[in-house]
Amino acid sequence: MQPSDLQHVVVPSDPQLHPDGVRVAYVLTEIDLDEDRYDRTIHLWDATRNVRFTAGPSDTSPRWSPDGTRLAFLRKTTGDDTHAQLFVLRSDGGEAEIRTDLPLGVSDLAWSPDSQQVVVVGREWVPELAELTADERARVPRRITKLPYRSDTDGWTHQYRSHLWLVDAAGDSRPRCLTPGDGNEDTPAWRPDGRAIAFLTEPSDLPDTEPHHQPMALDLATEDVTSLAAPGMWAGIDYDPDGGVYLTGLADPFDWPAPQAIWAVTDAADGAAQLTSITGFLDRDVNPGSPPSSTLGPKFVGGSILTVLEGRGVTQVVRIDPNAGSDGPEPDVTEIVNGRRCVTGFAARADGSAIAFTATDPATPGELYWRENGTERCLTDLTRGQRTKIDIRPTERFTFDRDGTDLDVWAVLPDGFDSAAAASVPVLFSIHGGPTAQYADHFFDEFQVGAGAGYLVVATNPRGSSGRGSDWCKTVVGAWPEQDSVDTLDLEAVVDAVLARYP
Repeated sequence: MQPSDLQHVVVPSDPQLHPDGVRVAYVLTEIDLDEDRYDRTIHLWDATRNVRFTAGPSDTSPRWSPDGTRLAFLRKTTGDDTHAQLFVLRSDGGEAEIRTDLPLGVSDLAWSPDSQQVVVVGREWVPELAELTADERARVPRRITKLPYRSDTDGWTHQYRSHLWLVDAAGDSRPRCLTPGDGNEDTPAWRPDGRAIAFLTEPSDLPDTEPHHQPMALDLATEDVTSLAAPGMWAGIDYDPDGGVYLTGLADPFDWPAPQAIWAVTDAADGAAQLTSITGFLDRDVNPGSPPSSTLGPKFVGGSILTVLEGRGVTQVVRIDPNAGSDGPEPDVTEIVNGRRCVTGFAARADGSAIAFTATDPATPGELYWRENGTERCLTDLTRGQRTKIDIRPTERFTFDRDGTDLDVWAVLPDGFDSAAAASVPVLFSIHGGPTAQYADHFFDEFQVGAGAGYLVVATNPRGSSGRGSDWCKTVVGAWPEQDSVDTLDLEAVVDAVLARYP
């Protein structure tokens, strides 16, 4: 594989199951090297074939209305200064209609239970910059007064605020800001009765250097905002069908590095919110970072919870039945999707009888799958076409013992390399960051390009990585300045093991 071969890589993601329990909308991502951009379109599996459903060139976040009549999604049109806006399309096709025109676009959306409204996360300039032209805004000195102020993906974040906006799905009225002010709100979720919207915001009474998010709820009738739980390192908020609140993340940010968990929020006798960890006993992350999953938090099916779960070099889908563990301290857990691969998103029928998911493995950039009655089938055939254009090199995964502990190693073999015989090739050792990051059984273009250049590409998950629990993550805490820290010794041992395995 050469860098130019990236134009042949096609990846499905973010599967969304229609309320009919049959049709699946998903995002298909391709790379346009000439235009230096990702092309994203929404495709539809209609139970018999895959069809392109939107025109693109940058369509993401497909979400079916609860009544199944419409599909909402985010679209960024062509142009250097455009931002994604909310569009709505009839479920039987046709022309998509724009519903927002916010200054800095929309980043998230959620349908109301009655399918009449959509809440979006929209950005706008801070007041002192809002009325300036782009040239004037570029010349204004940046005065930084709080953290964080910049990110790799969003640039200068101190220049805008993210708020919740209420949008009429039919387009009969203009969007209305629900949370004006100096805060930043995101991750909206409708209460099942449609009377309130939960979201996460930044608490104003905590130091900027402490990574906290506050779960809140907005009453749409009174516009009162109330706290749902104490601040924490929260990544997501959800309601169950009965209106119960669930959070995804860490209750105490200073528990990090540690796997994120799903928590149930209940009211204690004194009225304070009480948190109960639903997945903490698994000691595995429900918000994997590599590769990330488009599905975050619990999905409620037939009285149980479905969630992605990061394992040792894999990402699975598991079902957790809180009621089936009455004979013991822990709920029953069933693996729904497993194997040496990584699930990157899923959607399930309300009764849990079927699940659509996207997944990748070292030889497969991604496919859309369907699982029902214990039988799994692939709904797309993307990898075969890519293999006619790309030489995807084989990956070997093995383990070796260091200091009484097994370490996982991935080796991507260059062309003409015989792993059973002596060979002379350079080794490219790729080391990931962290803590709470890991290499896994998924397609990684960087490894393939390295192997295409003639290297034996090697990777591992030393202590300090994710996928193997809290203790494994925390082993490196306090050891970073040591010359022979435990992760450094792990990495050095991998090189020795590779040279022994491949003479």
